[in-house]
Amino acid sequence: MKLAPIAKSVILEYESEEIAADLEKEMGAALAKLTASAKTIKPEDKIEVPELTEVLDPVTLIGLVLAAPKMVEMLAKAFNTVSKKLNKYFKKGPQPQDDETGIAKNIIEFTHKWHSAYIKVLQFALEMFGVFAKAKITNTEDKKKATEMLYYTIIAALAFYSGVSSAVAFKKALMAQDIAAASSNFSLASLETAMTKVKSGEVKEFMQKIMV
Repeated sequence: MKLAPIAKSVILEYESEEIAADLEKEMGAALAKLTASAKTIKPEDKIEVPELTEVLDPVTLIGLVLAAPKMVEMLAKAFNTVSKKLNKYFKKGPQPQDDETGIAKNIIEFTHKWHSAYIKVLQFALEMFGVFAKAKITNTEDKKKATEMLYYTIIAALAFYSGVSSAVAFKKALMAQDIAAASSNFSLASLETAMTKVKSGEVKEFMQKIMV
């Protein structure tokens, strides 16, 4: 899958085909790093936090992930370079609404092809680190929903740090990609909340740790 044509006002000095190839390559490399790291998880890496009744909220989920330093390290290795690549190609700072939606749409589109693979690895990691156990999540669908929330919170952060400051722009981009219709576990409301939390700084510590 190639990136859709990117608005000229968003491009710095590269052709869209070149950007697409570069970002696709980096996303694949990030997945490889994440997968390799997941294979090294040990019992002592499990989190030690009080048990919760649920974790289907972006901020709560991020809080649990932060309690597992090894997982934060894994995510940092995976997404750090991706973040830098995006910042290389897209303007930072406030953008006109149309440009923001365009940036978010392209980021979502180029990451969507990797969705299933990332969800599989992240769900394995959340299981191994004891996040699901601490949150008392035993249902398979609930586990997938929580995993998707983590994944798209990260994507929301990538979009935010690439110039998308509006949760509305991010939501429009998601709807344009018809991702909500493709997954019964997907919640636009949850991800709009995630984008807002990224913007408001409630998950700032997490994002700074994985996107230095």
